[in-house]
Amino acid sequence: MPSMNPDGFERAATLGPDSPRTSTSWGSYGRLNSERIDLNRNFPDMLPVWLLQVESQRRNHHVEIPEWYWDTLVAPETLSVILWSLSQPFVLAGSLHGGSVVVSYPFDSCGLRKVMRSYSEAPDDALFRKLAKVYVDGHRKMGKCGQVEPCNARNFTCKGGMTNGAEWYCVPGGMQDFSYLVTNCLEMTFELSCDKYPDEDELQTYWEDNKEALLSYMEAVHTGIKGFVRDGSGKGVANATISVEGVNHDVTTASDGDYWRLLLPGTHRVTASWEGFEQTRTCAVKDESPATVCDFSFSATTTWFASGNDVTGVTSQFSITPAESGRQTSNSFSLHSFSLIRSYLFFVLTLIVVWRS
Repeated sequence: MPSMNPDGFERAATLGPDSPRTSTSWGSYGRLNSERIDLNRNFPDMLPVWLLQVESQRRNHHVEIPEWYWDTLVAPETLSVILWSLSQPFVLAGSLHGGSVVVSYPFDSCGLRKVMRSYSEAPDDALFRKLAKVYVDGHRKMGKCGQVEPCNARNFTCKGGMTNGAEWYCVPGGMQDFSYLVTNCLEMTFELSCDKYPDEDELQTYWEDNKEALLSYMEAVHTGIKGFVRDGSGKGVANATISVEGVNHDVTTASDGDYWRLLLPGTHRVTASWEGFEQTRTCAVKDESPATVCDFSFSATTTWFASGNDVTGVTSQFSITPAESGRQTSNSFSLHSFSLIRSYLFFVLTLIVVWRS
């Protein structure tokens, strides 16, 4: 997606790169869309919702968008990105911003706390920090003290080039928290320059600064584990839950039963669950190696055995058994949320038709 806010960019273009209202780290002209909405504060703040669900031992992933959100002023750009994010099984994403030189990772929101600028740790915090370091290490200047003039007092280039979002400042309603808590996607923000509206002559330099970092970050999607969850007939199972022991954040399978789960190197106990059935495997992830294939198969009457050439190194026998009573295993995203989205979209389209007529 080239730009989430083309109208804001067009507004900034009327002043150009020489105006401090556009080109400084604090310049905000062009930040808002045509309806004067800040799009990176316009997504639902899902962290408080997620925290309450985890506390009550409900689902720790694909959190349902609360109904109150649809009563707020949701920008058409935001709605489009929400629908797009829910329609595709994205795994890893990055959002390009200006105003600093740093990688920011979740959580952005302070959640239920009132303390500003304090670390807000996600279940995948260690993984986020490693992915952030992948980008920083590939960048020509980010994280290299003295390579660029400090954008502000924080001077992130002399502090490793990365930061937890909320530790920098709280951003309720940001896109990267939404992606992590409502979809399978891990997303971070790349702040590429102090100048929010650089001159056209500088763009080649920015590309060269970020080229290897972008490529390395995209390549990182091929780490962790991947595979299929199939039923007794060999058909892929959609919306099965993939849980990793020690990480309180699950992912789900796509429509064909395939899944991708980014993980740190190590040995992980992974459980696939669906409609009352569970299967657990031990999956080994090696550093700087392609994603380990870790498949699952459900059957009510058979016991699964690892083969001798299993790349995961599994040597134990596992039985497929009905899930424990009361445990939530179905993880399909709430149809109630989708109906709300469809209703809201229909309402917006109706207004457009009426206005045009």
